[in-house]
Amino acid sequence: MVREWNRILEVCGESNAGELWRHLTTRPDQPPLLGTVSPMKGNQYAAKGGMSRVYHYELTGAARVDYRFNPEYIASQGDKHRVVQIVLVALGSH
Repeated sequence: MVREWNRILEVCGESNAGELWRHLTTRPDQPPLLGTVSPMKGNQYAAKGGMSRVYHYELTGAARVDYRFNPEYIASQGDKHRVVQIVLVALGSH
């Protein structure tokens, strides 16, 4: 995943990459401040295993990140916290 993150920095710039990071770590269930997020349609993108449906974050025309989240994941130790699962990082035009 580190390689993909470094490519996002190269392709999209520090500002866009930083906003993606802030969005995923603090507000994956809300509209982003930069870029667009939309829910993916289709049964393969439906919520499962306690995770949300898949959301599509379009950083620029050259990059997107698809992700799921659970705002109240309960870890094996019993602590509750937000979890984001990256489904796909796609770089290049699409």
